[in-house]
Amino acid sequence: IRDFTAFSESVSCTECFRFLNSFFTVMGPGIREFGGFEYQYIGDVIMALFQLEEGQSTDNVVRSAIAIQNKIMVAYNEGRERAGYPTIRVGIGINTGSVAIGVAGTPDRLDACAFGSTVNIAARCESLTKDFGAKIIITEFTYQLLENPDAFNIRSLGKQEIRGMEQKVHLYEVLDQ
Repeated sequence: IRDFTAFSESVSCTECFRFLNSFFTVMGPGIREFGGFEYQYIGDVIMALFQLEEGQSTDNVVRSAIAIQNKIMVAYNEGRERAGYPTIRVGIGINTGSVAIGVAGTPDRLDACAFGSTVNIAARCESLTKDFGAKIIITEFTYQLLENPDAFNIRSLGKQEIRGMEQKVHLYEVLDQ
């Protein structure tokens, strides 16, 4: 959520908690409808995972992001405006690859985790949406698995440095459909 830190400082903890639960409730169907699931909530972030079987494309993942931006967020913000609240904006980063899923921690505190470079790069792409003024950024790994890239309005952002990675990654912006 863009400017979430400033928002969270302007409301009580209870109001912030209610807002996040409302936001997560509204966003969830846009993920599940396209075969994903909300794996984890990290502050104001939803980490969603989509299982791609051998030979499957990433089209549904991109469709989910487009639906969230162009339908769900529009309707959500209309409701916020009617209630007298400011609208919000979100950025979505998508990467495709292997993910390690398991339980990590100590005997005193365990948690389910999804980790690996695929997760890290997706998080970095979400962060880069701010720098590029983009709503959705996908990696070359996702782009290569699209069945029909021409079905989407996509523009190349070129090879970009990803914090923590030695090699640049070709990124793409998915534009409004």
